[in-house]
Amino acid sequence: MSATSTAAGRLARLALLLIPLAARADPPRLTSIVGSPFEFPGLAGRYQVATVSPDGALLVLSSAGVPNALASFTLDINGAPAAVGWFPSLTVHGTLGGVTFLGPEWLVASGQDSFVFHRVTPSGEVPFWQAAPTSVATGRTRQGIAINDDGGAARLYVNDDVAPNTLSAYSMVQPPELVFRAFISTGGTGAGPAEPEPPVAAARIAKAGDLIFVLNAGLPGASQATLSVFSLQTGKLFPVAGSPFSLGGDPTGLAVSPGGEAMFLGGAGGEVWRYRIGPDGVPAFTHGRAAFGAAGPIAGMAVDPSGRWLAYADPGASQLQVVDAATLAPIERGDMTFPSPADADGWQPTGVAWASPARLLVTHAGAFARVSAFEVLVGAPVGVICRGTPEEPVVLTADPDRCEADVEVASGVVGECTDEGGVAVGCRVEGLPAGVAPVGLSSPRVVKTLADGRVVSCESALLVVDVTPPVVSVSAHPAVLWPPTGRLVPIELAVEVVDACDGPLPTTCEAVSDQPDQWWQRPDVVWRDGTLWLRAERSARWAGADRTYAVTCLAEDRAGLVGTGSATVLVPRHHPRR
Repeated sequence: MSATSTAAGRLARLALLLIPLAARADPPRLTSIVGSPFEFPGLAGRYQVATVSPDGALLVLSSAGVPNALASFTLDINGAPAAVGWFPSLTVHGTLGGVTFLGPEWLVASGQDSFVFHRVTPSGEVPFWQAAPTSVATGRTRQGIAINDDGGAARLYVNDDVAPNTLSAYSMVQPPELVFRAFISTGGTGAGPAEPEPPVAAARIAKAGDLIFVLNAGLPGASQATLSVFSLQTGKLFPVAGSPFSLGGDPTGLAVSPGGEAMFLGGAGGEVWRYRIGPDGVPAFTHGRAAFGAAGPIAGMAVDPSGRWLAYADPGASQLQVVDAATLAPIERGDMTFPSPADADGWQPTGVAWASPARLLVTHAGAFARVSAFEVLVGAPVGVICRGTPEEPVVLTADPDRCEADVEVASGVVGECTDEGGVAVGCRVEGLPAGVAPVGLSSPRVVKTLADGRVVSCESALLVVDVTPPVVSVSAHPAVLWPPTGRLVPIELAVEVVDACDGPLPTTCEAVSDQPDQWWQRPDVVWRDGTLWLRAERSARWAGADRTYAVTCLAEDRAGLVGTGSATVLVPRHHPRR
């Protein structure tokens, strides 16, 4: 089947593709929030850890360097961040391993042998307040903080990551007044203070319900990693039966569902493991998944507030994964690669935070703050209709001279806005500059703006196909061979290929005679070192006839379309001047 007929078949399905996708049962899928990714060149730093305020209105990122710092961003009704400012934290090198909100007015971060407190103002500023030393000095950054706030004195728990490992407990009667309470043995060997600090930040402690989970790193060549689980009872910690639990692999971080029914571990090789947590707090392995193109280590991990979705970063591969928390199966478009490799010093992006059950925020590597914002859509968005899918796109043919297609946006060919969910004060299509789409698959977005500022959008799929084959022109010199002495004559071929989409293309040429060869084993058409040689003779059996050599050249473009051109070389019966 020719490429032209294939394109015609696609065009024949165009009417069917105009059926609104809202009529289909769409699977959950990840979609970018309008305007993402958001870049903030004025906020310099290596931003690694992300956290969101309890009301979902403020995003805070921590930056590693000299000095350490926090950057804050307000989140609008659509989840888009707007920078508030940059707020220095400490003057020591390293990273802030855990940053979390302590109520609506305080932020607490864990640093190298220290806690750092920042005040949260009504405008979203997070100025530094004071620092407090940890109870044990290891020279290591505490990776994560667990907070138990039962309405009385809030308790903070951090993993000391020493050998043997301990958990340090602190209380705060009035933030930021921190009082050390106890060392609690986890039963794990820990990593030890001599271990190098990793260039990624991943939580090694988490709280869900009345349980606290602690990841104990093993000692290289001596012991494996273990998991300690503690039950909170009247403000005290008690290990559950069997704690600590042996773990396979080399886990680097953990996350727990809000209700404490499931726990997830990320591995050094890009793997993710899921555990079911029983009523007694005992974890039971269910299954695992290797991230696509995984490089590891898995760093930032977070379960959304509903417990339905798990998001995690594989910074070594610059990838984000969003999966079903029950099955670890990626949702549609849940495997995404970012052009954000580690910077020159090896620091990598790890910040993953949920602003709501469907809103996800991710940091990037680089010299300044960069945030991607996503939304998990379940079913078709209300108020917008998009047409085409990557598997069944809307198909248009390219203009033969421009290798692109004009798109009549007003006709609704890629989508439209409706009054469902509220009357639109604005409706636009993004991703089609000047109403033109290039050859190939593109994803224009239909965006509806409501009176209260909310934005609803969906993504169409548009395929522009090239149906114009290359134009091939051929000329041969000399075009007449005389006299017909039987000698081979070199022929100079000039071949020109014009293709609007692919430009210059390689060609393949052949030459044939309309008369058979005169002598056995003496061919009349010879190719030698890329040069065509033709024999200057005629066949005696074809008395009174000229001999014509036809030279045909063809070129094939990336769409599989073939163009041909030809020229002739004549061996005439009579002298060409007669």
